[in-house]
Amino acid sequence: MAPLVHQRWEDVAFVHHAYPPEAVAALLPEGLVPDTFGGSAWVGITPFRMRSGVAPFLSAPRITVGEVNVRTYVRDAAGSDAIWFLTLELDHLVAATALRAALGVPYRWASVEVAREGDEVRYRSRRRAPHAPARLDLRICVGDPLGDPEPPPLETFLSSRWRAYTRTLGVPVAVPVEHEPWPLRGAELLAVDTDLLTDLGLPPPAGEPHVMFSPGVEVRIGFPRPLR
Repeated sequence: MAPLVHQRWEDVAFVHHAYPPEAVAALLPEGLVPDTFGGSAWVGITPFRMRSGVAPFLSAPRITVGEVNVRTYVRDAAGSDAIWFLTLELDHLVAATALRAALGVPYRWASVEVAREGDEVRYRSRRRAPHAPARLDLRICVGDPLGDPEPPPLETFLSSRWRAYTRTLGVPVAVPVEHEPWPLRGAELLAVDTDLLTDLGLPPPAGEPHVMFSPGVEVRIGFPRPLR
């Protein structure tokens, strides 16, 4: 795959909430339905540190910024699975604008901080104008590796996705993603304060979230391709 964007995602937290499928379906465009596990649709808050280069400047020094994406999992009419991004908060105005234009995904400019001390990681995000304000303050404690040799089924469902669907100029497109399997670890949620989910129109999540962590992967993001 010829990459449009080459990134490294580091110190990644995955904080997932189970929702009734109909609550998530209301946020999806026509032609996509929630992909479910255990009868639930899943919405993930995924903060991390991102190092990125954009074609044709992939050999230039990468920018390093904090990002928070809110994602869910979908299937199209042919049954293919993918990620659908509900919002992506990025601590770089120019990069957020360029990636929004290049990939068609809903990047928003935000102040994002990722700080790790030993096994404790804290993520803080505050969305900037002109977008409506939204925030995240999250602390986790990193635990033991998950799975030998493979993660359990739910962890695989939440992490093994190799394309994202979006719209570019109103046209449905698939954005291919390549990276090695996530090196996943368990994690304990220490504290969370966020309105990212309710800002999207979702009800407040019920029950405890599913939490895991990865030290990171190298990622190649391809050129958007129209969906057939």
